[in-house]
Amino acid sequence: MTSVRARIFKSGAPSVPTKAPDNETAYFSDPDGFIFGIRAPTAGSDLAPDMEAEQVWQDGVVELPDTAPMPNDIQDIGWLRLHVADPQGLVPFYCRTVGLDLLENNGTDGVTMHLGGTTSLELKPGGKIRPVPNDRKDVPDVWILRGYNFESFVEKMTAANVPLVNTLTLGAGSLNYYADPEGNVFGFQERKAYNPDDSLTHRIEDRAARAAWDARKT
Repeated sequence: MTSVRARIFKSGAPSVPTKAPDNETAYFSDPDGFIFGIRAPTAGSDLAPDMEAEQVWQDGVVELPDTAPMPNDIQDIGWLRLHVADPQGLVPFYCRTVGLDLLENNGTDGVTMHLGGTTSLELKPGGKIRPVPNDRKDVPDVWILRGYNFESFVEKMTAANVPLVNTLTLGAGSLNYYADPEGNVFGFQERKAYNPDDSLTHRIEDRAARAAWDARKT
């Protein structure tokens, strides 16, 4: 982590202070003002994304085939933090409706849920309820779940009356954007399986994700 911080400091990215005591995350601001952080692994953690991150790191499978590797001191995205008006109020939506697993419930300090793989979604207090946008391009921060059984997910969102913001039919799959009860936008995307005769299905990250998914089922 020391080498990563030194590299970021050298780039001139402003450091962002935090009021949290003993916070293990170092925060910075990118050229557009978005905040990002770096955090070292939590040794001995029994949380699913931390355990998986440790396993894939030890196995040396932290890069995509046929692509330039990440710097050897960076693994991948570990946490996505979203400031909301009522973290506890969103737990039923994200856990029961969307289907995420609850990892940690820290009461007034927020909640953490598993986005799959090595990534967690942190809902922290301090945000505001937003109006549901007419288009996902109207908001600056959208995250997307990669998933399968797309039609089943759509049916579940429809049954729960979750606002549909956009629906896109892509050459290599389908993507819908929805708004949660506070107006935060997220997407659910299913990419097609690899087809040697369809160049749109040849993206390296799609093939790697599909292979990882299929490996989980065996």
